[in-house]
Amino acid sequence: MKTSTLLVILLTAAMLFLWGCARPQPAQQQPSGAATGPAAAKRGAKVELTLFTWTREDELAVNQELLRAFEQSHPDISVRILNVPGSSE
Repeated sequence: MKTSTLLVILLTAAMLFLWGCARPQPAQQQPSGAATGPAAAKRGAKVELTLFTWTREDELAVNQELLRAFEQSHPDISVRILNVPGSSE
């Protein structure tokens, strides 16, 4: 009796697991005209990234120089630096 009860429980659990995995998820709708992610960059939409840093002022200047070079080679991507100087956390 114990074996058959355990078998029924295991089969039920397996069926529920497979049923949950097999259900299709509804597609997420984007607002019309919304452009996000790599596909948006391919369509020519401008992408803005934010780089958070906690560097000293001299290091910040180096980061800004690197970002200028990056933005020149990737014209559809702009990077904004958010720097908290001297933060140790």
